[in-house]
Amino acid sequence: MAASVPCDESPFNGSTVLRLPMIYEDGFCSAFLNLVAEHSIARVYCPVASVYAHLQRFIVEQELSIELLGDSPIQQQMTQHQELMARSRKLSHFIATCADGANVLPPIDVAGVLRQAALIYGESSDEKLAAMIAIAASAPVGDIVEIGSLMGRTAFVLLYLARRYRIGPLLTIDPWRSANAVHHDSPEVFGSLLSEWDYEALSEGFFVNLAPFASDDHAHLRMPSEQAFALYQSDLPILAQDSSIVSFGRRIAILHIDGNHDYTAVRLDCDLWLDRMLPGAVLILDDYQWAHGNGPQRVGDELIAMYNRRIKRAFVCGKAMFIKLRSDVDNCTEDTR
Repeated sequence: MAASVPCDESPFNGSTVLRLPMIYEDGFCSAFLNLVAEHSIARVYCPVASVYAHLQRFIVEQELSIELLGDSPIQQQMTQHQELMARSRKLSHFIATCADGANVLPPIDVAGVLRQAALIYGESSDEKLAAMIAIAASAPVGDIVEIGSLMGRTAFVLLYLARRYRIGPLLTIDPWRSANAVHHDSPEVFGSLLSEWDYEALSEGFFVNLAPFASDDHAHLRMPSEQAFALYQSDLPILAQDSSIVSFGRRIAILHIDGNHDYTAVRLDCDLWLDRMLPGAVLILDDYQWAHGNGPQRVGDELIAMYNRRIKRAFVCGKAMFIKLRSDVDNCTEDTR
């Protein structure tokens, strides 16, 4: 490594940091050429925009056989932005189609959601997030409930949409415990991944990712789904991170089920929470298409058969099943088992 400014050399594990004059100083040219000759340098990586531009010209002027790696930092940013906007515009057409005539976010806002969500670890694709943006546009006023939050990618999106469309407060539920994360229906190799997680770090990471958006319209319950439901249906207060009471109406506008994917776990989540859904509400059943098991798909198919007359439309996007209820029914329950 070579540097023209003082820096902390400890991250380089004892490797020598070679010193160069600033590119604006008279001694830079000879010092750089000597460095190239002494160390037989053939490739240069430069993450500083001004230095990259200077070296780009310098290499040509000096007719050096040196490869300047990658695009300039400025060009990288321009390319990333252009790619993001292209993806956003493409998804915006899908969002408009999927929103069933409701007013939707413009491409700039869609791009902002995608960019911020990409900073948070998670497995929800842009396509699934786009479908979430679409269905939120026509959601009734009510609570948004998410079961299974990991580090907060979809929680961020739901919180943004709740505020943008003035839907209602967000309740996220995740115990962040290995015992609740075990998938008995999945292959053993999938289950072995559970030991890699630090569940306290998951919890901390979730609140770090949501911290810039913290307010009195979001609460998290670190407990299993059935315990959270008992609290939700009671008159007991549910508190935000700052200990303020979140004004939940105890009726659900959007329900995102993304907890344990075993059939019995998904079935239990639906049995508990679906009767709290409002007319016109939306159920998002994550991983309806899943490589590690078929629990969500089995439950999703059962729901379609059981509540067919109450469903306005259903579709699969980004591996998740989206079920939109008709707005002319009182609730989602129609137990034909």
